[in-house]
Amino acid sequence: MTSRYRASADERSWRRAANRGGSNRTWEWIVGSVLLTLIVLAGGRLVQTQQHLETVRGELETAKQATDQATAVAADLAKRVASLNSELEKANARRNELQIKLDQATSEIKSTQSQLEAKQSRLGRMRGELEAAKQGADQATAQAADLAKRVASLNSELEKANARRNELQAKFDQTASEIKSTQFQLEAKQSRLGRMRGDLEIAKQGANQATAPAADLAKRVASLYSEFEKPDDLGNTRDFAILKLGDMLMAQRDHAEALKWYREGLAVADHWVKTNPENADWQHKLSMSYSRVGDVLVTQGNLTEALQSYQESVSIRDRLAKADSADADRQRDLAIGQGHVAVVLAKQGDTTGALGKLRQGRAIIARLAKQSPQSGQLSKDLAAFDDSIANLERASVPQAGSPAQVGP
Repeated sequence: MTSRYRASADERSWRRAANRGGSNRTWEWIVGSVLLTLIVLAGGRLVQTQQHLETVRGELETAKQATDQATAVAADLAKRVASLNSELEKANARRNELQIKLDQATSEIKSTQSQLEAKQSRLGRMRGELEAAKQGADQATAQAADLAKRVASLNSELEKANARRNELQAKFDQTASEIKSTQFQLEAKQSRLGRMRGDLEIAKQGANQATAPAADLAKRVASLYSEFEKPDDLGNTRDFAILKLGDMLMAQRDHAEALKWYREGLAVADHWVKTNPENADWQHKLSMSYSRVGDVLVTQGNLTEALQSYQESVSIRDRLAKADSADADRQRDLAIGQGHVAVVLAKQGDTTGALGKLRQGRAIIARLAKQSPQSGQLSKDLAAFDDSIANLERASVPQAGSPAQVGP
């Protein structure tokens, strides 16, 4: 009985020991199995016979040895379990790291998805814009076709303009030839004038040295001035020749020299107008000189002085036109002069003033054209005024058909 109680106590002791080592399942199984086997054998043998006690003790010793071995195995298993726990912790740490990366990847995927949706929306807008661009291209193609037609029309107009330019070039060449002829005549006139000045100087020197009466010297000087004022075979005075020389220099684009000669002609004409204020021809020449000076100043961009010069010319022409209303040339000169003033006013931005002058000039030309319907020049002048008025009304600056180009 005692043996059974002891065996039962040992069994419970082994079980408690086994329970305390529950963290190692393999070791518990092995120890439990061994102990159970030993307990069964020991109990059976104690029940059967006391004689087998020594045998049991030997077996117990063997069991103890096995237990030691099992303990060693259990320790080894504990180490392995500790190693596995360490690997498990590392695996958990790795899993946590991977979980963080997964969360980041998920966040990036959501961000990428949002960007993709935005790009898809943008792509939709781009498609709409592309469709609008296609429609615009179709409209541009239609406009290009229309422009092509207009270009063809403009080419036709250009060909006509080239033909007109060639015609004007021919007239210009003819005028240049006439200018050269006039230049030769002017050189001859200047040579003659030089001789006359020499004679005048000799006469002056003789007057200072000789004892001849002063009346005789006065007669010679008067004779020289009379000779100086005689027109040549073309009917041109010295002032007219100076204006022609200025015209030639303008044609050669030598504006500074042209202005110099025009002003010299202006001084000559002004002198003779002051000497003989009733002479309408000299007043007309003075207005022409003012007009030529204004032409050069406009070319040089000096609009203020050009306007003053043109206004001086118009003032003279207005007096001449009022003095002889039946003289069509005087009336036309006044109209052309008003056109010159209009050009400068338009360049200065005074559109209202420019249109007023153009309409005054046109009214004069229209009246003259009605009186002389067969005059081709008056018809051209009227067309030029109409073009200038239309251009100024459209663009505020006269661009074509300016009366400044059809002046005397």
